[in-house]
Order: sequence, then C-alpha cells, then structure tokens
Amino acid sequence: LGDADSVLVLIAEKAQDEGLAAHSLAVMTLALLIGKQAQLPPAALPAIAGGALLHDIGKLQISPSILRSSERNRHEEALYQSHCQSGYDAARRAGTLSSPVLEAIRHHHERFDGRGFPDRLSGSAIPLTARIVAIANRFDNLVNPLDPRRALSPSEALSVLWTRERAACDQHLLQLFIRGMGVYPPGSIVRLTDGRIAAVVAAASADRPLLPTVMVYAPEVPRQQSIILDLAQTDDLGVERALRLQERSVEELDYLLPRRKISWSHLAERRC
Repeated sequence: LGDADSVLVLIAEKAQDEGLAAHSLAVMTLALLIGKQAQLPPAALPAIAGGALLHDIGKLQISPSILRSSERNRHEEALYQSHCQSGYDAARRAGTLSSPVLEAIRHHHERFDGRGFPDRLSGSAIPLTARIVAIANRFDNLVNPLDPRRALSPSEALSVLWTRERAACDQHLLQLFIRGMGVYPPGSIVRLTDGRIAAVVAAASADRPLLPTVMVYAPEVPRQQSIILDLAQTDDLGVERALRLQERSVEELDYLLPRRKISWSHLAERRC
C-alpha cells in the first residue's frame, strides 16, 4: 500500500508463476480493489491485503496431487477443505496477525447462502475480510484455473459470478467488484467495430468505461511489435462485443494471451 509501483512490478513478475505465489498476489490485488470500491477506511486495507496474501497458506500441507485434482473422492475433499483450518492454526501460532487476517484465512470458502466451509456461516456472520477475499479468490480461480483449458475470460468470469454464483457472494460487494473491474477487464478477448480481434491490456478509465486499451491480433506483425490501441484516443473505433476464449483459435490465444496467466497490474493502476 505504501509502495504501489513495487507491488505492481512484483505482481507482473509473478504472473509467469503457476503456483500459490501468483494466485495469492492476484487475490490481494483484486481484494484491495473491492476494498477501495467499498470505500473502506485506509486503516482497514492492510488486513484485507494480509488476509488475501495468506488465505491459502494451509494448502502448503496438502499433497499437490489433491490440490490439482478436479474429481476428489470424499476423503480427498475433506483433506482439501482442511486447508482453511490448518492455515488458520498456523497463522494464529505466529502470534502477530490481526483477527481480520485470521478470519479471512479461516472463512474464505464460506458462502453467503450458508453452504460453504468450514463452519457453514451465512450472510453477515461471515467476517467482512473473508467475504471480500472469497469473491477475489473465486474470480481468479475462474480466470486462472489449474487446467488452462477451463479458463474463462475476465468478462465471462464476471458473468458467471453474477448469473450462476450470486447466491454464494455478498451481492453488494459483488456489485462493487463488477463495477470496479469494468465492462472489459484486462485479459478479455474482444471484437472491435472494424472486425479485428484484440485482447484488452489495460482497463478503461472510469469516465470512458467502454474504451479500454487493446492489443490487436495481427499475425503478420511480430508480437514484440504488436499494435496497441487506446480506444479512448480513437474517434471511430470501439468494442463490438466480448468473446469467449473457447471460441478463439490456438494461434490467436498464443498471440494475444501467450502466458494465459493474467496479471491484474494494469487494472490496479487504473482503479486503485
């Protein structure tokens, strides 16, 4: 919070990492975005950041094969769910972390409808930091899943959260998150009004939310020299619609999203 430039550089570097560090940094950035949108006092933001960074610390004690599995048996699922309690216990033993940080670690898998774990809390009984981290965590898991073939674009992930998973979230915080992410978040694949395909590389400004900065798919141009357009600075070009990742060719995705591990640094620059 005191040195935003260093944080953004760290996030950008860790975007190439497929492990826990990259996910934790992404969740931290997104959680702080929610905190900012909710106009929480500055004194509350360090606990949100700390809870987000440490929310999955309990996974260090679980076999990677269980963490990577999408079809766990009952025993494996119980082990997976234990990461909330074990992470909470480890963090509490440190003796230096505040209650909001500990609550985020323990309760980030609770659901607003009471169907989460470990304690099946519901509604406002779920601590605020945990409600914030839960939304950020779920969003990054949809966009950057362990299996890249299941990845959703950021705009698709927002749609899933609102249309299919709204009951699991604090809807007020979810609305703020969607507003903060913008219509076309970084990492979205879009069709421009002239028919070209592009990837959003920087969020639109708040005063022109439909005009982000994009990188155009132009295979005849080396990616290192790719065409970057700030649509807010163009007079006759805009976004026609967002596209699904699964509808695009491998060639397009390799050009536009070569790492597929999306960094939220540009969003943080514009929104935080």
